Amino acid sequence: MPEQAPLPKRTQLPYLKDPNQKVSVWSILKDAIGKDLSKIAMPVSFNEPISMLQKTAEILEYQELLVKASQCSDPALRHIYVAVFNVAQYCCTSNRLQKPFNPVLGETYELESPNFRYIAEQVSHHPPVSVCYARGTDSVYEYWMNTHMKTNFQVTSLEVIALGMSHVRLGAWNEMYRITRPSTLVHNIMFGEMYLEHVGQLTCDLVTQKAHGKGRPLTLTFKKAGWSKKE
Repeated sequence: MPEQAPLPKRTQLPYLKDPNQKVSVWSILKDAIGKDLSKIAMPVSFNEPISMLQKTAEILEYQELLVKASQCSDPALRHIYVAVFNVAQYCCTSNRLQKPFNPVLGETYELESPNFRYIAEQVSHHPPVSVCYARGTDSVYEYWMNTHMKTNFQVTSLEVIALGMSHVRLGAWNEMYRITRPSTLVHNIMFGEMYLEHVGQLTCDLVTQKAHGKGRPLTLTFKKAGWSKKE
């Protein structure tokens, strides 16, 4: 049989959600009072057209920071590069209010580029947990994390508390960093204009050195804006 030509790679999703489409969250939640929110079927319009396995790969858009860290001889600057890499994932979240789809248990997603290879799998259905692992070319860095979280419904807002940690290993320096992530608050889920903010601390610890009594913790604080939004 003649060989078939490879399918062209798409450069955009086939359908973009109408930004003017409005869905009443209250009309759905009012019938779900007292129920487990994780078991309530939500309209498909509440989701953006990607899965959580794909979303966790977005941080690798900034993988060049880890490459720079692996090439840096200054240990303090390496630490900063790793921390900034983990902060960078929040730069595009302000207007992304829809949640990704939950993958089915055992679903996988793989992404390869000239600079890295990434693979993710859904390892738990309830609670939903995705795990991922990425490795840079020539193993200059390794990155892995899991999305384990818990939610706290607060009548007018939803708090998402990150329980899973992220890790980065810089092979050239035999250094491993452990990162904890801040919480995310989704405000005005019933009334008003919905928005989100990240609150709490992002910590980046050099755990390989800590084992020898030379830990260098780095902490970044995400301040809650409050009503005045001055901070």
